[in-house]
Amino acid sequence: MTNRPIFMIPAGIILILLLSAHSIADSPPMLVNLRYDTKQLYNDLIVKDLDVVKINNRQAQVIITKEQLMELLASGYSCEIVHDNLPAYYASRNPVATTMGGYLTFAEIVAVIDSLHSLYPDICSARDSIGFTLEGRALWAFKISDNYGVDEDEPEIFFNSLIHAREPMAMEWLMAFAGYLCQNYGTDSNVTNIVNNREIWFVPVVNPDGYEYNRLNYPSGGGMWRKNRRVSPGPVDLNRNWGYMWGYDNYGSSPTPSSDTYRGPGAFSELETSFLRQFIVSHNFNYIMNLHTCGNYYLYPFGYGITDYPQLSVQRAIGDSLQAFGPFTHGRAWELLYFVNGESNDWQWGDIISKPRIYCGTIELGTDADGFWPPASRIPYYNSMMMPVGMFLCGLAGHVEGILPPATPILAEFTDTITTDSFTVSWVHEDASNPATSFELVQKTGLQIYTEEFEDHGPEWPMDGFSLNLDRRLSGVQSLYSGMGDSYTATVTTSELYEVPESETARFWAWYNIESDYDYAYFQVSTDNGKSFTSIPGNITTNEDPNGANLGNGITGVSGDWIVAEFPLDSFAGQMVLFRIEYITDGAVVREGIYIEDFWPAVKFEYTTVLSDSLFANQYHIDGYVDGDYYFLVRARDSEGQWSDYSNREMAVVRIAESPCPFTPGDINGDGLVLGGDVTYGVRYFKGAGERPPDSCYNDSTGAYLYAAGDVNGNCEFRGSDITYLVAYFKSVQPALLWCGRILR
Repeated sequence: MTNRPIFMIPAGIILILLLSAHSIADSPPMLVNLRYDTKQLYNDLIVKDLDVVKINNRQAQVIITKEQLMELLASGYSCEIVHDNLPAYYASRNPVATTMGGYLTFAEIVAVIDSLHSLYPDICSARDSIGFTLEGRALWAFKISDNYGVDEDEPEIFFNSLIHAREPMAMEWLMAFAGYLCQNYGTDSNVTNIVNNREIWFVPVVNPDGYEYNRLNYPSGGGMWRKNRRVSPGPVDLNRNWGYMWGYDNYGSSPTPSSDTYRGPGAFSELETSFLRQFIVSHNFNYIMNLHTCGNYYLYPFGYGITDYPQLSVQRAIGDSLQAFGPFTHGRAWELLYFVNGESNDWQWGDIISKPRIYCGTIELGTDADGFWPPASRIPYYNSMMMPVGMFLCGLAGHVEGILPPATPILAEFTDTITTDSFTVSWVHEDASNPATSFELVQKTGLQIYTEEFEDHGPEWPMDGFSLNLDRRLSGVQSLYSGMGDSYTATVTTSELYEVPESETARFWAWYNIESDYDYAYFQVSTDNGKSFTSIPGNITTNEDPNGANLGNGITGVSGDWIVAEFPLDSFAGQMVLFRIEYITDGAVVREGIYIEDFWPAVKFEYTTVLSDSLFANQYHIDGYVDGDYYFLVRARDSEGQWSDYSNREMAVVRIAESPCPFTPGDINGDGLVLGGDVTYGVRYFKGAGERPPDSCYNDSTGAYLYAAGDVNGNCEFRGSDITYLVAYFKSVQPALLWCGRILR
């Protein structure tokens, strides 16, 4: 059971060693690392119907028989045997021999459900069969809720496990979580609130025939049987048998009955998936958690192909949140592992004919080292780690999309030049599901359009995989670099919106070495403030796609030297845009990537000021401004403290006009000066012994002059209080004379 590296051993010797140990027919499953150094070996690996655990760094970890190992060696793969008898290795990690390696058997699971119902009859239902397998075993379901016998108008969530018969750790946590809810109801306020306001369903064993097969053949645990027990044409991988994109291709599932990923003769051909489908359709689930092992992944739709959808941001936000509870890497199956079709996630989300879309995910619980059968001593650790995950998901089911920050506000456009020193910035925020509780308003000034040379600390652009690099440069000391890797994605995005003028062209210097026709870089434009991006054509792009890897207008191959890349922006003239460069690779061959220098057009501002981060109205009044161009953005905050993206950026052009008539506050007699004679002039007027002050610069809707020329205290009227104010001014009691706000200065 020790590791056996067999690199460099001639294939013929390996065959002799293997054949001398066991006959091929009864050889146990092995865990093997395969190395591939060419694109052809990688492509061949994908279609070999292997039981792949993971693929990364030009290496695949697979569970195979000795016969399969011999075939791989003969095909040119380098191999390292990690465990030559995987079930025996799993069983050996428990110091004392145990039934099923310390995991609950199917009969024990049933007994635990019965016990929960007996001990907590007010909140835990009796088990109920949703259907029976080919061998006559029930798919048992049970429900936890305060009124479990009534279909209340409450959010529903569904947990299931053991669709793959060799993954009992997932089931152990599911059963432990059900027990946790029951045992803490009435004493823990959070648990009580969840049970009172949710309908929580469990199916702990989706594949009881396969699980019992493992018990019968490996009673001490470690059985690696994965599929159900269909006889003809052969057992089926139930997680390749779901109806959405079933059989989409032979990469994500297999048409071969002997394969561990055999998808079956048709969609929902198996009793287990058919009954589970009926169960889901008969409910109104807000969220479904499909529990698996291992790898500590959180996977969400779609797995069958590179397909985006508007709610993907919700799925990613759930993945981000789960990282607070455990070391989960999140993404779609093809982003983290491999393509998969006919799986539960894709049907639960993708099918909208038999039911509405259902938010869903798969947790692959456990480390690679613990594998599919962690030592029994590790069960409490994983159960403890996952309890807050279960509570989080139950809470999430009440409002899944509420996990997102609030929607982005829309800032009102300033349609005219502003000719006074005061104006109002206003915006609209529409998000009924997650309303804003406050807003932040930001002002920017000193707009600069420039060529970014990526020197010093570089621009404050969001970078994911890209970085500043010293290895290759056109001029200066550094350039922008994509990085490199297998199945790798890197992006860099400009941070400020650019208003595209007529006849504009984006350009930069580029040096690249990209695997031709397999890996691609893209120059992309967003017209919706970064919500989506479109790759555009340029002088170094191609739409040729011999291997189905070009997403359109891709950059591939070798530049040979630094060259100028140009991307005409005529179709975006007059629009506010962001730019992004994206680099995407597949597995196997790794090239150096792409370097960028001297990017045009880049945008930055000299000054950024937060006017307020706690505004409760949808507007903000500004005064005291001078001539200039002022740019504003606003963002919203929700009750959980989450900030939205910043809004569209709008420019206020302030050009304060000259007064149409002479005016100086306090110049009551109109001589252009503020002196004691103005007090005398005003007093005489109010006593009826003198002329009225000169006409003001303001005429109201009735045609009556308000004598603003005699206004001293800024209320746009001339009254006795202005005389009092002016006297106080002369005595230095009042600090300044005030302008009427209606006067154009």
